Amino acid sequence: MTDKENKKLRIDNMGNSVRDINSDEASLKNVVDNFFLDDFAVYIEVKDTQGNYYKKKISGYLKVTALHRDNKSSSWGKVIELKDADGVLHQTLLPSEKLLLSNKEILSPLAYLGLKIYDEISIVKYLKSVEPQKRMTVVHKLGWLQLNGASCFVLPNGLTIGNTNEQIVLDSSIIAPAIESKGTLKEWQDNIAIPASSSSRAVLGICLALSAPLLSLGHRNNAGFHIRGNSSSGKSIVLAIACSVIGPPDIKLTWRSTDNGLEGIALSHNDLMLALDEISQADPKTVSTSIYDLINGKQKIRANVMGSALSVQGWHILLLSTGEENLRNIAISQGKITKAGEEIRLADIPADAGCGLGVNERLPNRFTDIGKYADHIKLAVEKFYGVALIEWLKILADVDHEEIPSRLATEINDFVKEIAPNSVSQVRRVAESFALLAIVGELASKSNITGWEKGLAKEAIKRCFYAWLEEFGDGQSKEEQEIIENALNILTKRRKQFCEYEDSRVPNNHIGWMRSNNQYGLIFYVRNSSFKANFCNNRSTKEVELVLKKAGILISSNKSINPKSEGKTVKVRALMIPEEN
Repeated sequence: MTDKENKKLRIDNMGNSVRDINSDEASLKNVVDNFFLDDFAVYIEVKDTQGNYYKKKISGYLKVTALHRDNKSSSWGKVIELKDADGVLHQTLLPSEKLLLSNKEILSPLAYLGLKIYDEISIVKYLKSVEPQKRMTVVHKLGWLQLNGASCFVLPNGLTIGNTNEQIVLDSSIIAPAIESKGTLKEWQDNIAIPASSSSRAVLGICLALSAPLLSLGHRNNAGFHIRGNSSSGKSIVLAIACSVIGPPDIKLTWRSTDNGLEGIALSHNDLMLALDEISQADPKTVSTSIYDLINGKQKIRANVMGSALSVQGWHILLLSTGEENLRNIAISQGKITKAGEEIRLADIPADAGCGLGVNERLPNRFTDIGKYADHIKLAVEKFYGVALIEWLKILADVDHEEIPSRLATEINDFVKEIAPNSVSQVRRVAESFALLAIVGELASKSNITGWEKGLAKEAIKRCFYAWLEEFGDGQSKEEQEIIENALNILTKRRKQFCEYEDSRVPNNHIGWMRSNNQYGLIFYVRNSSFKANFCNNRSTKEVELVLKKAGILISSNKSINPKSEGKTVKVRALMIPEEN
């Protein structure tokens, strides 16, 4: 080997191959200071004990491609590109605040992606030194983004739909759903959307998936819908049809996945439908809280590495759930009762449409058997998906977003007046969510997205709303029903916790006393403290008293008695069981 050839490759004192500064190094690029990069590695130029300069390899391929910041010029950091041991290219983000941590904390996420690291100190110095001119906008969730006066919709991998010249990068901590498309819109319509029009529940699923991108644009509230039925009811078909609007079948998640990382799931589905299968797989102790957190639409407040509060991210989602049980039955299995507020966050719709065909009111054209239709859908959703969302977003990106809130509000109010006139506030709130699906379904049909005739979406959503309303009940507030049911349950099924007025013995978990009365029959005297603990369930005492008086259960809210077991005067409330109960 000649001296010139010998200079091309040396071994440093750590055993790493190195290149001599005087070698033929056309492939090497001086990135910053004494750091160099080629297609395989990062090098640092150093001087050996003889005074010769050479390049020492400090890591595998690692390039800082851009600086990132959000649309408010915060959340600064660096966009990193690296290769793993198989040569696979990865992109990740390195927030500026992470550069204040230890070397191991900075490099661990890169090592996890497969970066080979030979010199921790040098590679961290390299990462801190590189300041590229290129800028990218980082987003921490999918969905609509306001940027330089224009709106665009951010999809996974930084893809955008709308008017923006800015390059977008998605926060690498967000595990985005597989939003992708296959087939044409016409193929999706012919094989999925049009046959699905024979089922009001399936139409609801499609309308829901198309409505989610309009929540933030229309200033509408998050909402949830639950299709409940047994394993042969067709509820899984409804979920598959709804998922085909935005992506492949595996875009759905299971309720079990919400046990951990709920906020990450919500942010990764911002302005989209979140499809959750089989509610019985959720933790029965926390499922109600999970629904509240999802529909509430905001992260919990957290601190950054400096101890300052991080900005709170919010999300807009429509939840489509399935399962054999509903929230009420899950609560009963835990010895609890649901509150009306919990039930209206997840509108419970029976899967059975009542026509002997499961979720279908009729068989789709060209099908003579419901089983063959189900088999067709299972195959079709594997072949045609995602294109409806893309085409719909293109339309939404081009309309005047300032006009959307008022237009939606007017049409939603008109539809609610039609389906739920003079309803209590809880029913109206749910009716508005159903109305959004109906209006958007009609708008999408008018825009040739669904392939449906005019009025089909509205009629299907009406059927679903009335099915929900039949089980939920109207007229009397659900809150009032719960207060009354709870009181009657205590007075009829927990009598062992009451003692006779003349009895000196007091039972365990004592609530009060019982005494016969010529006018009212059996009267229950409840201690004031016991009334609040057992009858109010975190509601205001005044509210509960008003409801129970109206129902003829509460006789007096301020009575003094002197039962034998106490030997002194006690302040109580007097209650009775009305004759009709």
